[in-house]
Amino acid sequence: MLPLPYAKPWELAIDIFAVQGRPCREPQELIIDYYTDGRPLFQWEAMRQALAFRGQEDILDYCEPCPLSVFGGLEGCRGPVNNFDILFRGLNELVPDSPWNEVPTDGTPIYPEQLRELAQALPWTREQLKEKSWPVAQPRLEGVPYGEGTYDPGVRPQFYGWDGNGPPALLDFNDGYQVYLSRHGLLVKATHGTPIPHTFSKLWREDRGFFGLSSSGETVSFQVTRGNYPSWGLPNDPGVELVTESLSADEAFIEEFELLEVFVELANQFDTGLLIRSEPG
Repeated sequence: MLPLPYAKPWELAIDIFAVQGRPCREPQELIIDYYTDGRPLFQWEAMRQALAFRGQEDILDYCEPCPLSVFGGLEGCRGPVNNFDILFRGLNELVPDSPWNEVPTDGTPIYPEQLRELAQALPWTREQLKEKSWPVAQPRLEGVPYGEGTYDPGVRPQFYGWDGNGPPALLDFNDGYQVYLSRHGLLVKATHGTPIPHTFSKLWREDRGFFGLSSSGETVSFQVTRGNYPSWGLPNDPGVELVTESLSADEAFIEEFELLEVFVELANQFDTGLLIRSEPG
């Protein structure tokens, strides 16, 4: 699922401090100096600074071969993830009995005993989602879905998902138009005017203009406004289109579930916990 603009940032992390044999333990616990205010400078932080300011990659000798690394690179045991707010709203609406609705999202560790129960609940939760649907908007070029930075029928399609809130979610904007996705379809608003009184199932660009198919079956033509047609965060060339669909919720959230499965399996393998953190906003 493609990230929405202004989406709340999230982080997913392995609770490495419960893993005694991790390669980075010694430099993370070794004090090599003190700051002028008396705070200790640990060897790990010094190596982070050396990488950031001088390009010294000593720290990567710990991270790159580490079995706890999921994302790779510096501290690949944790990293930013997208759309987890949408995932949890979807679970709350579609599978309210799932134990995943009770997990802390403030960075509090999910300890091994609970995580093992959550691991068992993942397949059941995904199975329940197969029977539900979730609204998405699929970018295409000449009918070929967008995926992995290109339009290729051989890769997994990527799409914008409805964010699960009541107000429509902003997909993109320019100086002429704003495009939103709601549960019921696409909405378009002139940036410096009034909302266009239609809900659209499809928007598309042709050589001769830009058009939208309303939910009532009416084709609406859009004029160039302040040098722009409506857009959705990708090149707005002739032949592109944005089409609303109703996907199986398991398919809509497949990337988020696959990432959770990797982290949960790894954490359980090392008998440690997991941290899910969302930033306030």
